[in-house]
Amino acid sequence: MKKLSGKALAAAAAAAILMSQLTAFAANEETGGEDDAAVKEIAVSDDEAATADEDTTSDEDATDGEATTEEEDYARGDVNNDGELNVTDVVKVAAYVKGLAGLSPKAEKAADVNYSGDINITDLAMLAAEVKGIRPMNWIELLDDVADSDVVSAPKNYTKLSDIFTERKDVSMSWDAVGDASGYVVTCVKNGAETNISMTTTTNSAVIPAYKLEGANYATIRVKPFKYCNTETRQAVRTFMDGYEEDIFIRPAAVSGNIGVTQVPKSVTLSWSAAADADAYEVRYSVDGKNELFIKTSTLTCTMQVQPDKDYSFWVTPVSEAKRGGETVSMSADSSAKTDVHTLPYYEKAAKKLDQVGWNLESAFYWCSHSLPYVYTNQDGSMGMEWYANYGFNNGCGNCYVMAACFCEMAKMLGYDAHQIAGNTINRYNAPHDHSWVEIDNYNGTGQTYIFDPDFTLEFGYNGFALQYGISKPSLNYDYYGKFFKRRIS
Repeated sequence: MKKLSGKALAAAAAAAILMSQLTAFAANEETGGEDDAAVKEIAVSDDEAATADEDTTSDEDATDGEATTEEEDYARGDVNNDGELNVTDVVKVAAYVKGLAGLSPKAEKAADVNYSGDINITDLAMLAAEVKGIRPMNWIELLDDVADSDVVSAPKNYTKLSDIFTERKDVSMSWDAVGDASGYVVTCVKNGAETNISMTTTTNSAVIPAYKLEGANYATIRVKPFKYCNTETRQAVRTFMDGYEEDIFIRPAAVSGNIGVTQVPKSVTLSWSAAADADAYEVRYSVDGKNELFIKTSTLTCTMQVQPDKDYSFWVTPVSEAKRGGETVSMSADSSAKTDVHTLPYYEKAAKKLDQVGWNLESAFYWCSHSLPYVYTNQDGSMGMEWYANYGFNNGCGNCYVMAACFCEMAKMLGYDAHQIAGNTINRYNAPHDHSWVEIDNYNGTGQTYIFDPDFTLEFGYNGFALQYGISKPSLNYDYYGKFFKRRIS
């Protein structure tokens, strides 16, 4: 037996790549007849073709001393007549199909594995299937014979599988294997039309591509098992068995990002981004242990009347519906966007005053520091913010506690984290003096606490708006560490 040349060894290595490319053709029952586009995809280079055309094993000296006689034909598919089917035969047939190398008359006859009188991609696929152990070349001859009338063109019955609820993405599904099935045709029924999902599968699973579900939020996937048989008039004809059916429902995606919150006294306005495949949005809330649906809306915003000075939680859940026959199937996103809100307090007298002077912090401070002439009243904070504020709104006058309380209520209603302080200022003799002012935490998003002191402006004529402890000048000497006494009374 002749040794393989270096070129032949290179061809053997290249054949491994070629075989992987041919596997799809060999395993796929849809391959029938010559496919020019498929032939162009076969990776046989000119060098490989030349190698395949080289006489790596002599036609006359192929079986290690027991050469086939001149008169005998080569075995089916054994184009190099070496007594076995392997990748070398596949490479030679591939080169011939691409027109890159020729074959001897006997080799041509052996390469026509389906006896069609032509050597093409079908022969190549059949030979590759045999070499790869996927299917013998004579599989058609091995099929059962049945009458034409016994061939079933489509499954008569479908076993229903569990519904799948998913966002719009590739979906994996599986089913019980049908023992004698040669393969499965998988189709998608969407908007009344049925289309193939992909090429036929030989396994009991499939991936449904997301694009196959576009334009609908409900589709039915049908799995159609089949086997091959021969009839009086046809060979390798498919006959179908009972199949499987599974409904896929496209549920909406979740809302991305945070829920926007805008507050005014007695109401909260929520806003959110659109979610893919959502028909509407359910807005739920909880307060004081009660959890209820507020609204189902197709818009991206809603306004809800709320109780003042309460802790609320809000959830926004995208929802959609699909019609299956006479049934309506409702779907929700697998998660909800959530936000927690402490609602603004409501002080009736402060609200009326804001209506008069304007709903902004500067107007509120100006009124408190210019429209409340000083009169003495309780000055230890024991009466609480609302008592001092009502005194000021009712009487139009008051001391530092009254001015601070009026401003604090108005600031709280404007959404600021405001707190009235009962404390002291320290004079030059290091002695304390009762005083009240307002602290606003995280003023304008700075993360810092600022001082607002209407009485400082009224009595001394200096700016008392948005001061900082120990930094702003001129300023009172606030006992901000509470050396003598300091507490928040609101």
